[in-house]
Amino acid sequence: MKLKWKFSLDKWLRNDKVMIVVSLIIAIILWAVVLDNAAFEGDKVVEIPVNVSLTNPIAKEKDLRIITQSLETVKVTVTGPYFQVSSIREEDIELRINTSSIYTAGYYQLQIEAAKVGNKNFTIESLSSGTIGLQCDFWEGAKEFAVQTDISGITVTDESRYRLGDPQLDASLAGGIVTVAGPKAVVDQIVSIVARVSHTGAIADTQVYEAPLIALDQTGNELDLEQCEISNSTVTVTVPVLEYRRVDFQYSLEHVPAAYANRTGFLTVTPAFVELWGPPDTIQQFADSIQNLGVFDFDHLTPANADRTISLNVPSAVKVIDGSTAVTVDFDMDGFATRTFDLTLSESNLEILNQPEGKEIRVPQPLLTGIQICGPERVLSSIKESDLRVTLDMKGNTASGASRYEARVTVRGRNDVWTYYGEDAAGYELYITVQ
Repeated sequence: MKLKWKFSLDKWLRNDKVMIVVSLIIAIILWAVVLDNAAFEGDKVVEIPVNVSLTNPIAKEKDLRIITQSLETVKVTVTGPYFQVSSIREEDIELRINTSSIYTAGYYQLQIEAAKVGNKNFTIESLSSGTIGLQCDFWEGAKEFAVQTDISGITVTDESRYRLGDPQLDASLAGGIVTVAGPKAVVDQIVSIVARVSHTGAIADTQVYEAPLIALDQTGNELDLEQCEISNSTVTVTVPVLEYRRVDFQYSLEHVPAAYANRTGFLTVTPAFVELWGPPDTIQQFADSIQNLGVFDFDHLTPANADRTISLNVPSAVKVIDGSTAVTVDFDMDGFATRTFDLTLSESNLEILNQPEGKEIRVPQPLLTGIQICGPERVLSSIKESDLRVTLDMKGNTASGASRYEARVTVRGRNDVWTYYGEDAAGYELYITVQ
């Protein structure tokens, strides 16, 4: 008789009794493995951050701080049962560094000890480093520095036409001041804080750059501010490009006596010209505004008030090369003076122009007083009242009644004297009656 047996996995998996037996066997095997591993020794390397603080009360009182430390982490090797070691984390190990003896600035080399935290079963075998170096210093509070600029790498494209203006710092940097706090050994060495523009090359118009702030010592060497606290690490620097202008001063004369009209050196302007540097958008406008010094009218000049000082009112953005802030106008009137006359008017010394026809003209004011004649003293001393002539022009005013006119006075036969009428008048007040 021949037996036939056919294996069916599906039937086995559907057989509850069989599955119970199989599960029991697997459980026994796993339990044996766990027991075996529990007795197995393993090791692990755990990286622990190094957190150090100064504990001496004097150090705290004087604000002594750790500026740098030679280690940021230490690798700790531990051993123990495998299932324990595999679960160890950095919080299970404590690094101990005794800083109680540190109360003054300096460099210290201290021992590092490691200890277990908690109840886990493991042993600390070794540390990657058994010591740590600490650089300690007293903390210097915020100290103010005026920021300077360094644009030494920048030039202009055409030096005959352009030049660099004074660099301007970002307006948000109040007063151009930054503060630096940090280790006393570093802060005490700072002589200047410089905004150094790294750009090099020639420019033809205003440019804006971002510049880092650099601390320099007294020899010009750069200091490391990594451990310091600085209120600004970078600033914006505007580098203006200025254009050149030369302004030759001009003026005009009115009512100048013929003897002085072309006399060399009679009028001197100092300086005769100015050379300017300024932003393109303001330099031409300013140059145009100062070129003409105005009109010098001898009707309003006396030897005592002839000289003038004219302010240039230079805008802050414009630079005058020689530093001039004003122009002086000097008249060569040494030996000049003013002489006052009173003149009785008559037909011989009064000329009335453009008289209306068919009307009678009367002068109710027979005496013209306070006539001021200016010129060289030697000439004035020789002038007589009879040398004076009064001219009055009635053009445009022929109405009947009394009217006021401005009468001009000349000296017969003299071209080297003039009449002063006051600060703004063009003649002396004289009344004429038309009937």
